[in-house]
Order: sequence, then C-alpha cells, then structure tokens
Amino acid sequence: FIAKPSRVVRNSSLPKEIEGDGDLWYEVLLRSKKTGEERSFFCSKKTGQRVRDEPPTGASRVIYL
Repeated sequence: FIAKPSRVVRNSSLPKEIEGDGDLWYEVLLRSKKTGEERSFFCSKKTGQRVRDEPPTGASRVIYL
C-alpha cells in the first residue's frame, strides 16, 4: 500500500516524502450524547493512538466505515 500525506501536510510547506508506518488504522465514529454531533476518529491497531478527522500522514492501511 502507498502511504498518503494528510490534508494538513499536503497544504503545508513540509517535505512531501512520506514513508508508510506498516500499521492498520480504523475509523471510529463517536456521537455526543449532549449535542448529537458526530465526530470521526482514526485509531492505530498497533499503538492505540487516536487522531481526529483524518488518518495521519504515513498511514499505510486505513479502514473507513
């Protein structure tokens, strides 16, 4: 699989050379009980790290819901 830069990195002046992390990232949708607002998170199967809105730069494999 080819790793892609995140939207933040793509729109910045950071170097565009990306290496894949070899990890599986899966999307989790959470809904606020108070407001009903839904938010998307991506979780790493290897480390358990969680990031909001889009998979991190270098994510090799991503499962979208």
